[in-house]
Amino acid sequence: MKKLVIAEKNSVATSIVKALYGNNYIKNSDGFYEAEDYVVAFASGHLVGLCPPDAYDDNYKKWQIETLPIIPKEMKYIPIGKNLLKLLCNQIKRNDINSLVCATDAGREGELIFRLIYIYAKCKKPVERLWLSSMEDEAIREGFRNLKPSYLYDNLYLAAKCRQDADWLVGMNATRLFSIIYGKGTPLKVGRVRTPTLNLINTRDSEINSFQPQKYYHRNIIINGIKFKSEKKYSDYAEAKNLELESSLIADITDIEMKNKALLSPKLFDLTLLQRTANKLLGYTANQTLDIVQSLYEKKLVTYPRTDSNYITHDMSAKIPELVNLIYIKFIPGFTQTESTNIDVSVIVDDKRVTDHHAIIPTVNIVTYSKKLSQEEINILKLISFRLAEALGDRLIQQYTKVSAIFYNDNYSVSKTVIISKGYKEITELLYKSLGLSLPESDEIKIQFQKGKVDVEEFNISEHITKPLEYYTEDTLLKAMEHAGNKDMAEDVERKGLGTSATRASIIEALVNDGYVERKKKKLQITEKGKGVIAVLPEAVKSVQMTVDWENKLSEVSKGHYSADNFICEIKQLISNWVKIYSSITPLPTAPTQSNIEVGVSVGNCPCCGNQVTSKLTARGYVYYGCSKCNFKLYENDFYFAKLGKKLTKEAVQSLLYSGKIRVTGLVSKKTKRKYSAIVKMTVDSNCSTHYEMIYNN
Repeated sequence: MKKLVIAEKNSVATSIVKALYGNNYIKNSDGFYEAEDYVVAFASGHLVGLCPPDAYDDNYKKWQIETLPIIPKEMKYIPIGKNLLKLLCNQIKRNDINSLVCATDAGREGELIFRLIYIYAKCKKPVERLWLSSMEDEAIREGFRNLKPSYLYDNLYLAAKCRQDADWLVGMNATRLFSIIYGKGTPLKVGRVRTPTLNLINTRDSEINSFQPQKYYHRNIIINGIKFKSEKKYSDYAEAKNLELESSLIADITDIEMKNKALLSPKLFDLTLLQRTANKLLGYTANQTLDIVQSLYEKKLVTYPRTDSNYITHDMSAKIPELVNLIYIKFIPGFTQTESTNIDVSVIVDDKRVTDHHAIIPTVNIVTYSKKLSQEEINILKLISFRLAEALGDRLIQQYTKVSAIFYNDNYSVSKTVIISKGYKEITELLYKSLGLSLPESDEIKIQFQKGKVDVEEFNISEHITKPLEYYTEDTLLKAMEHAGNKDMAEDVERKGLGTSATRASIIEALVNDGYVERKKKKLQITEKGKGVIAVLPEAVKSVQMTVDWENKLSEVSKGHYSADNFICEIKQLISNWVKIYSSITPLPTAPTQSNIEVGVSVGNCPCCGNQVTSKLTARGYVYYGCSKCNFKLYENDFYFAKLGKKLTKEAVQSLLYSGKIRVTGLVSKKTKRKYSAIVKMTVDSNCSTHYEMIYNN
């Protein structure tokens, strides 16, 4: 009798069978690896997915409010990779297979991939769990010597299933609900991750568009050719200039602070950090980088790319010095092996920080890589290879100097940083040279002063202008997604931020392909279509807070501290509440034309910047009132008032702009069913977003 091992991908299955049997195995008729005690098979990521709504009821084929919410009593599954799934089922049902080994990735999603295959095959055979954080041969063999009972990971599976079911429930219901109400026949794609990501871009664009540059001034003095700047900012030029100077200009050097700073070497690449670096240095999109590094992985030139770890495991340490030598031999002309003998590998080793996969590093095959690689592949291979060398390089030592002075009772200072020892920066420079990139400009001037009175060579006033934030690039958006909500997440949650290293690129690409976001060179900016979607969606859908709440609870589910049933019940209740609240909103009529509304009519002054607010139409035909200068807007179908069953008329908008308040009549109490009126107060934040508060009822 044999055990069937199911890995998550072919490369892992190959590593397992080679670690256990060397070359003493064969490929069986289904294409899997057959050996003495084990059959080692593989999936290809998720092979079983959730059925679409119409699999539950034909009524769901049409998108109608009446059929919402869609909450199946029990989720149904559909094969995604039919051929491979069929082959796996053949192996599972073999008479000589008496048990299975789950060898999918050591994490929530890996557990889900195996369990769904097991359930789909209607298998009842016993299961053991192989839990690996390293793919080194000895680590694999040790893992098989210590296989765990599958039931120890039941809670991890429940957490994964909760995540999958909840994403389906929210995505299917929210997309249909808001498309019916606001889409005018066009689906508005809504998702727990994609919508908050779109909102990040919208918020950044709004801040930039509403930004009002402000002038400010500094007093400056020149001492020994070095400019000292006043620590006080002056908003008024006349005030800055209001200084009666004597013929002899003397300043007093009061303090000299000097210290050395040691900067740690950069971390090894996880996928997100590699994508960010490739975008910053080479201009590649996140999706391009993923495709390139996946190609390098399939050519066995780099390790598994879809990782969120920046470290390797202890058992890999012995091979790293040899690998670094190979990197130098391959990419650095004139290198001799003796130059990399003293390597402290411990700085990149941390078993506790390696979950499903270790950091991306090159393999020993880089020495013989083919000339047939594309230039893009060579560039990414260099980034990964040099990053390993950088991570093991010496620390960068900088000398920081700050000199403080007093001149006419004003405090002035100058600070400079100079490099004492380049450390890993020497490797960075080699990388830039190898990629044909210009090194960043350096303004290194060593300053030397002594305390006491000194002559001032010149006094002047400099004008400065405040600058807005920069538009997101894929580099900065990936960083924002990676860190979104993290401060509110528990330390031990498995998935932090929006999306995962493996999914963030596809999320950005989907937003671009759906016309919600556009690329302008490196910049990512929201389109009018994207703005329309964000404008009509409630805060609960477009906020990262939903992901924060989910991940905190899913972490508790995986530990057995929180009920999976309770989690799903909360999601179902949330969706039911959405449908109840928003289904009362009348779907928008056919898009009005210019004859339906007088465009360009002034209705008042903007509460953000004071400029004129006028009536307008979006590209999709929504009526709104927008500022001519900043990003302030009021939509006719504003959500707050839509929940009250009301629309913002032109007269209502005029009242809000004039007094910040509006009286709403004809409201009905949910408890008593009695009609009442209310005063609603509007406030506007620094991003020109509106907030409402009911301050009086009668």
